[in-house]
Amino acid sequence: MIISGEPGISTGRPLLSKTYLRSEEDFESWHVKPADWYAAHVDELLAETALTATDATAHSVALGPGRELEYQKLLIATGGRNRRPQIPGG
Repeated sequence: MIISGEPGISTGRPLLSKTYLRSEEDFESWHVKPADWYAAHVDELLAETALTATDATAHSVALGPGRELEYQKLLIATGGRNRRPQIPGG
């Protein structure tokens, strides 16, 4: 199962390239895995879902009011955000 705040399957975060801007590559090539891989390997994708709490002792995660899931193994991959330079016009 994948729980993600993103609206669909995960994508990489490469630098915005000139080839993409010139339409020489498409957005699909930025997926971490091809779209059909997810259908074959992931039982459920909970997109646009926030994980609000974890309980390592109980092996459970909370996804919001009243929704809790148990797990055997948990990987938390928080990703990253671009940093904006603290300069005028940055």
